[in-house]
Amino acid sequence: MEFNEQIMKKVYDTTIRGKWIFGKATTFDEMIAALQSEIKTLEEMRDAGCKLVSDGGEDDYFLVTTSKKTVAEKFGMGGTQE
Repeated sequence: MEFNEQIMKKVYDTTIRGKWIFGKATTFDEMIAALQSEIKTLEEMRDAGCKLVSDGGEDDYFLVTTSKKTVAEKFGMGGTQE
């Protein structure tokens, strides 16, 4: 492989969990609001082109990635090299 073919692509990632969505909610309305907030964030991630890399399996950890720096900054993602 020649040098010009070896392009390193920056990948940004974050881990999300569903475990603490309700936080300190004490009413149904607070629980609903918390879920709606999470749904909004997930929709924004999807619409921005983020990719769900892992399915969470049994441990409830979901890895989300993007190669777009502006998207990573919006969602507080860290960077790694692919």
